[in-house]
Amino acid sequence: MAGTAATSVNVPSEWDWSPLWRSPKLIDASGPRPDAERWVWRTTCEDVPVINVALLGAGYWGSNLCRVLAQSKRFNLKWVSDLNPATLERARRLAPMAQMTTDPSAPLGDPAVSAVVLATPVASHATMALRALDAGKHVLVEKPLAASAAEAEQICLRAERLDRRLMVGHTFMYNRAVREVKAIIDSGTLGEIYYVFCRRLQLGIVRQDVDALWNLAPHDVSIMNFWIDRPIESVASVGQAWLQSNIADVVFAHLNYAGNVAGHIHVSWLDPNKVRQVTVVGSRKMLIFDDMARDAPIQIFDKGVEIENIDANLGTFETYAQHRLIVRAGDVWLRHVDIPEPLDVELKPDFRSFPDVLIGAGTRVQDFCVLGEPAKGRGPGQDRLIIGPNGVIRSHTIIYAGTRIGARLQTGHSVLIRENTRIGDDCSIGSGSVVEFKVVMGNRVRLHSQCFVPEYSVLEDDCWLGPRVVLTNARFPASRRAKHTLEGVRICRFARIGANATLLPGVVIGEGALVGAGAVVTRDVPPDTVVVGNPARPSGRVSELEDEGGLVYADASGATIEAGYAHTAR
Repeated sequence: MAGTAATSVNVPSEWDWSPLWRSPKLIDASGPRPDAERWVWRTTCEDVPVINVALLGAGYWGSNLCRVLAQSKRFNLKWVSDLNPATLERARRLAPMAQMTTDPSAPLGDPAVSAVVLATPVASHATMALRALDAGKHVLVEKPLAASAAEAEQICLRAERLDRRLMVGHTFMYNRAVREVKAIIDSGTLGEIYYVFCRRLQLGIVRQDVDALWNLAPHDVSIMNFWIDRPIESVASVGQAWLQSNIADVVFAHLNYAGNVAGHIHVSWLDPNKVRQVTVVGSRKMLIFDDMARDAPIQIFDKGVEIENIDANLGTFETYAQHRLIVRAGDVWLRHVDIPEPLDVELKPDFRSFPDVLIGAGTRVQDFCVLGEPAKGRGPGQDRLIIGPNGVIRSHTIIYAGTRIGARLQTGHSVLIRENTRIGDDCSIGSGSVVEFKVVMGNRVRLHSQCFVPEYSVLEDDCWLGPRVVLTNARFPASRRAKHTLEGVRICRFARIGANATLLPGVVIGEGALVGAGAVVTRDVPPDTVVVGNPARPSGRVSELEDEGGLVYADASGATIEAGYAHTAR
């Protein structure tokens, strides 16, 4: 539901998608728009039309949705439907301008309604969501999406087939404290994450259609998935029922994530205390997020276990004293977070778009992004931003106006892409990376997390930069004319740059070359050459390297020869 509205526009076909690195001349960003099956024209959030919405279900949580939708300037709550007339009377006080009905067919049959918000009992989610999709509506379903995995899959497939937007209302994803914890985890403050333990306990509300796991745990699963950001490898749960047969009142669930990260959940509606608490244990520090502690919901503990003198397996030590596990207890930091109502944030436009922004069909833009930011000295809408189809732009990313980006771009979180930059197809830019203005990137370029690419850099097709790689361009940084002598780095096709390497201004990394991790490159690197050290010096040929599969190298055509057979490099 969140996000700016979009309208289809016709675009001419003159836009040249040839490999950008082949021409040093930058394409005029004010030129013709790209050819694609469908593009959407984004304007500022203030300019987009109001969306007519129908709310189905105005009970416990539905009343909150009714209030927020009725107060929103972004939506027009046109209908409220509930089977209980008394509930409708309460909803009328919250949304006096909306039409009230006990028959959901009325809002579903209204052609003026573009989207439906579904807050009915879980048992009816599948039926009502499918009806709304079949009626041509976009649908927001309050968690959980359905009463079973099979129903959820059916809803998703139907939305995909009908080309309708489907969203699940995981409200905690819009809690500012939850996002603050995500930033703390991603920064490495806690170190390697060992496990996350969620407790969601209270006395009531007792449900009759789903158990405590299905009712309460979706919040915690969504939080853990957001924080850990790794695939779940296995799930196990055990519950106990006392109040109703076969409906568990208390449930313990365990989730194993890839990379040996554990998630544990304890939920109950049969507990004397109201608890909303999540503990995160890392190798360096530990953290508690307490949703009930309004003044300081985040506590960071400088606690852990230090492992000393570990140079081999435990069995090689002659005495236990040689194997030391030292418990460390330090300071505790309390972090205050101003938390606006998450539901209000959820139903607001999720990113800011300046005028003259063109986004290709199928590209998803996550929360808190800024698209089309004007460059210094330029006004909103003076330069066009074009983003190709079927990409993913993750939260807190900022892309300036005057830039052109190809199809299927993937960004991590908090990426900065400056103005007048050209990026080809199938590129990936990792979290925290900065791409300055007037950079040219070819196709299938991969930047890992926290890379820095300054202005005038050229990255040709299929090159690869590891984490925290830094390119430089200032030959005389202390000079008053430093900006007039900038010279960017050029990385040729299939070259690979190891983690934490630094490349000095003007160097050229030859085709298929390899720069070792931590190297400082002060001069050009010939093709097919391995360089390591500070300053970087040749240490061999890439074509002579071996891995577990045998000899691996890239020839001039870009084909990779591995263990006696060939396949096309990507």
